[in-house]
Amino acid sequence: MDVLQVMRAFSYVVHTGSLTAAAARLETTTANISRMLANLEAHLHIRLLNRTTRRIALTEAGKLYLERCEQILSLVEVAEDEVQQQHSRPVGQLRIHAMHGLGQSYVMDLINRYRKRYPQVTFNLTMSNHMPDLLEEGYDMSILLQETPPVVSYGVKELGATHGILCASPDYLRVAGTPETPEDLRQHACLGFCDPSRPVDEWVLYGPHGRAQVSLAESPLRVDSEEAMRSALTCALGIGLLPAYAAAPALRSGTLVQVMTDYRSGRCGIYALYPSARRPDVRTSTWVDHLVCHLPGMLAGDAALLCA
Repeated sequence: MDVLQVMRAFSYVVHTGSLTAAAARLETTTANISRMLANLEAHLHIRLLNRTTRRIALTEAGKLYLERCEQILSLVEVAEDEVQQQHSRPVGQLRIHAMHGLGQSYVMDLINRYRKRYPQVTFNLTMSNHMPDLLEEGYDMSILLQETPPVVSYGVKELGATHGILCASPDYLRVAGTPETPEDLRQHACLGFCDPSRPVDEWVLYGPHGRAQVSLAESPLRVDSEEAMRSALTCALGIGLLPAYAAAPALRSGTLVQVMTDYRSGRCGIYALYPSARRPDVRTSTWVDHLVCHLPGMLAGDAALLCA
């Protein structure tokens, strides 16, 4: 027995006073409505309606059951409306993770743009270079930077790519000179990252003469974030590799300059990961679409700065 459909039939019969009218509302037959009511009373072991050829009247049990039925049917309608709204216009909270540098450079601005279009969506943003377990930790999606596509059972969308460039402060270069080749870097303070995803003791650069490796065995400083690296370079502590997006603000202001412009690190892809590969909810799907629409242009703007 379809309990909700039987409840609807019972309610329609009471309010219209007719099995025929109720059948028309539910697009079925009068005989089927009569059968549903009989099955309902048999299931409950009590009479709900007193029926004559002229009128239908509720029993005391029927009055109580009708009240509860209408409460339940009203809640079902509310639930259905809420779900349909979720598929038409996003509302609620998005809990997202982004690698720290990406979050600082792009994600804040992207959230601002998204909320201008969908103001009923709120964000809970965590910035960390540690990749969380999306399902276990309850994230809707993550924005990652890595050299190879993620091998995961999540939905994955590539959003663009960037690469590392060599930077230093004008003050450092004034004192130490400007390197022109990978071999020249041996005479400079080369700053490294403490990052398990990158080689700790070397840079791998690509330039006019192919691939070159630069040892960081004598590095005077290692840091664990792009922000810390940018700060160290600004303080004239040496030469370092920064993703183009992380270097762009300092290059614009002149606090850092690019050195050895023909050399850069390997390509790193930027990826959106979300738990459901088949059917993400409307908040997640519109957010990912928003990233796909806007992030490549932001990356291209920073790349154009390097070309200039």
